[in-house]
Amino acid sequence: MLVVSAVLVALLTAIPGLFRATTPFALMFLALAAGGFVRATLFTASNALGFVEVEQRMVTAASTLQAVVLQLSISMGITVGGLVLQLVRLGAGPKITPSQFTIPFCVVGVMSLLAVPVFARLPRTSART
Repeated sequence: MLVVSAVLVALLTAIPGLFRATTPFALMFLALAAGGFVRATLFTASNALGFVEVEQRMVTAASTLQAVVLQLSISMGITVGGLVLQLVRLGAGPKITPSQFTIPFCVVGVMSLLAVPVFARLPRTSART
């Protein structure tokens, strides 16, 4: 289920790059709400799995480390998205257009797929431990 969730997160992360002024508001709302729901579910599941083999006395340290890694991964996604946007804009002039956001959103979505091989390697019984 984690693999499916990670693929959905990747797709729902990339979809806003396809939004245009003509995209119906309801469709944007549904895509963003679904993306938020699936992302929150995946974060909750992966956070819980992060503590499966941690001894009780180490939970505080593991929690701190996990929070730092989460913030670093979020900031890395934002940084890469911003960098790709700037690369897309090279030679396009100072005006930012909605179409220039398609590639950055897709790149960040593809980056999200990096979790799939990690989740695929987990034993199916990991969540039951």
